[in-house]
Amino acid sequence: MKQFVRFLLVGLFNTGFGYCIIFFFMYAIKFSPEISNVLGYAIALAGSYVLNRKFTFESNKKRTGEIFKFLVVFSIAYSANFAFLVFLIHIVNFNKGLSQILAGVLYVGVSFFMNKYYVFKAPISS
Repeated sequence: MKQFVRFLLVGLFNTGFGYCIIFFFMYAIKFSPEISNVLGYAIALAGSYVLNRKFTFESNKKRTGEIFKFLVVFSIAYSANFAFLVFLIHIVNFNKGLSQILAGVLYVGVSFFMNKYYVFKAPISS
């Protein structure tokens, strides 16, 4: 439970940062919702790794393998996010801003479980 709370705190910070970037590109620069979403998640990715590695999961593993796994998890979680975003905006014709938030909720769920049980999985103690 402690890890999930920390994950949520990191996520809240990083999500706020990411959404500021997304909405800046979407509303101030007038980029499409899709391009804005890609840019927001890409920029926030590095911060997410560092904060989750140190604060959430307190990992001491080698960074090289961990970074690769983190990128795999990000790719899967982000793909789910992006597909849901496109579905909500273009199929359901849902509000673009709310669609960003709902797609983000899906991203958080997928990301936490995969990071906990795949990327930062604690070694089994003997």
